[in-house]
Amino acid sequence: MYGQTPFGFKNINGTLIEDPLEQFILKQMREMRQKGSSLNEIARYLTNSGIPTKNGGRWQSNTVNQILSRLNSGSRSF
Repeated sequence: MYGQTPFGFKNINGTLIEDPLEQFILKQMREMRQKGSSLNEIARYLTNSGIPTKNGGRWQSNTVNQILSRLNSGSRSF
């Protein structure tokens, strides 16, 4: 595996393993979007809730968009 480990997973010796806490956050992100929250609102919620990104920074709408797009495509290839 190359590059950064996708949000929702841990890299254990080169194998992607679901991270339960991050999977829960992904579920929240999907639900918020389905209920009509904007990407900015989701990013603000995650940041204000103290949920770190993979890099430990603030959430941005483009990061939320990339993650939700990956989830919506059903792709598990990273």
